[in-house]
Formats: sequence, structure tokens, C-alpha cells
Amino acid sequence: MILENLDKIKAEVVELINELLGESRVIGFDEDLIMFGLDSLKSIQFIVKLEDHFKIKFEIDELVLDHFSTVSKISMQVERKLN
Repeated sequence: MILENLDKIKAEVVELINELLGESRVIGFDEDLIMFGLDSLKSIQFIVKLEDHFKIKFEIDELVLDHFSTVSKISMQVERKLN
């Protein structure tokens, strides 16, 4: 059940990234998102988008760049906040 939820979250994260970037790209779950144009400004916009979409709130101390560098890491952060 947790793996199914994590897979669903990963798919939604990829969709949100593509929406933010205005593209429709295949993004590997462990690829560095900087390679896709997710710079510091877009990262902030993306975190706000994640919070709105999943109805969660990240605390300041949770906003560590490494936690948001790949779809897999982002999905684990979201899944943790949802549970």
C-alpha cells in the first residue's frame, strides 16, 4: 500500500514539475532536477505548488536542497508529511 501511494505521489510530482516548467518531459525519478531547469526561484515556486496540491506545509528547517533534488526524494518528503 505504501509503495502504491509513493508511486502515485511520484507521478503527481512529475506532473507538477512539467506544469511549472511548461513542458511535458520524461523525468527519471532519481535524476537531478537542476538538469531540467528547476533553479532556485522555480524550486520555491514548486514547493508552494507541492504544498497547495497535497495540502501540506513544509517547515523552514525541512527546506533542505538535498530533500528536493529528485522526484524520489521529493515524493518521500511528501509521503512523510501525509502520514
